[in-house]
Amino acid sequence: MYNFTKVRNGVVDPSINPAFLPQLRPLCPQYGDVSKRVALDTYSPNRFDTSYFRNMRIGQGILESDQMLWNDASTKAIVQHLLLGLNFKVEFGNSMVKMSNSGVKIDNAGEICQVCSKIN
Repeated sequence: MYNFTKVRNGVVDPSINPAFLPQLRPLCPQYGDVSKRVALDTYSPNRFDTSYFRNMRIGQGILESDQMLWNDASTKAIVQHLLLGLNFKVEFGNSMVKMSNSGVKIDNAGEICQVCSKIN
């Protein structure tokens, strides 16, 4: 919220709904607090539902990357589809199966990224 990638000097991420800031600021102090944990879904943090996507629609994504899913034209349609909730759990399950079949390299065959934005 305080270190938005395109704006500096204390300006808050413009994708955050201004009405959400009074709720968010105590959870996320400007210079951090390692003892605080913030749920990525502030409305139903203990339920597996579509609330996370509703948060993005109203500008209440906790992470900049979360909010970009709604703000970016290439992913907004996916979020809108998931908001319908009709097949959300089924699609999530299918995604988990697909991810588990991605051929993860283990032991000495794999690599740990040294810099996440670059290939080793």
